[in-house]
Amino acid sequence: IIEFFDYKCGYCVKMHPELVELAEKRNDTRVVLLQLPILSEMSVKISKMVLAANYQDKGFDLHHAILTQKGSITEEKIINIMNEIKINSEKISKDLERKEIEDALHITSFIASAIGVRGTPAVFINSDFNPGYVPKNIIEELLY
Repeated sequence: IIEFFDYKCGYCVKMHPELVELAEKRNDTRVVLLQLPILSEMSVKISKMVLAANYQDKGFDLHHAILTQKGSITEEKIINIMNEIKINSEKISKDLERKEIEDALHITSFIASAIGVRGTPAVFINSDFNPGYVPKNIIEELLY
């Protein structure tokens, strides 16, 4: 399963626990998450923070915590989450300046555009493209 997602997308937030559950439940399923921050400047900031957190092996922890927190995502909530999962704020500030962070977002955007992704979520299940939210039971039916 490949999902193009945006942190400010309500359907992406809804799909997140379902995808995590599928990946944990099935030995034959892997979920690849590609950040496509298209909804707001805050989406871009959050995506960059999560990519930078990967340099501390905390990327998925931050990603998961952001998508499972209650209410809207604010910078204050992200700072609190980063403190809870013990992300080094000094290191992440330096890592945010890495060219690789910007490059990763450009590459994902390029790929999405090339294959016709126009919004989030956009999900590939095996080789089938599914634009929009796909319920867990449908994903399970499409997996082979």
